[in-house]
Amino acid sequence: MDKRPIPRRETGPDYGSIPPITVWLVGKQVYFNQDLQLELQRRNIICIKNVSFDSALTRAYLHLISDCVLLDMRDSESKAFELIDTIRSQALKDRQIPPTLIAMSPGADQASLKRIFMKQVDDFLLSSAAIDDVVRALVRGAALNRMRKKTLSGDLVHAAENVSQDLTHLDLKQQLKEVLSDCNYTEVVKAFEKKPYLPSVSI
Repeated sequence: MDKRPIPRRETGPDYGSIPPITVWLVGKQVYFNQDLQLELQRRNIICIKNVSFDSALTRAYLHLISDCVLLDMRDSESKAFELIDTIRSQALKDRQIPPTLIAMSPGADQASLKRIFMKQVDDFLLSSAAIDDVVRALVRGAALNRMRKKTLSGDLVHAAENVSQDLTHLDLKQQLKEVLSDCNYTEVVKAFEKKPYLPSVSI
């Protein structure tokens, strides 16, 4: 019998029927980054945090409520990769679309980038990225996740490839309105104005 706690999205009277964006931050640096967390809060984005990948590995069920996961790999690249595999495996087991995965790395050398993109992450950030750039990446990633869930059922996860490429042909603003809470919609549209396309990656 599955005894995992059942995660619940935080909702409130102002959010309506569509829950607000929820992001999961993993890693010591982002865990203690109060400026990032305050900026996310200001933009009506719910933030889940784990200080280490070991603690996050025990909470893989959080994929059920997370739209996007930011993995700060400064502490341990190998543990970050293990968490990526665990989240995807758990999502497949639960017949759910996995959350969008964003890797944050201190370096952009060819060997590091090759290892990261072999994991087919959805987006990549340098650890030195400005907070606004991190927030924009998170809301773009959350929007991508909502669109994937709208387009696909969990039963199709194992067969889905390059879904985001198909999504670029949709009327993006109208489609986003259907999957985002009013409290997040404006911020997501602003993020896409800076980078007006969905990442061309596989689920």
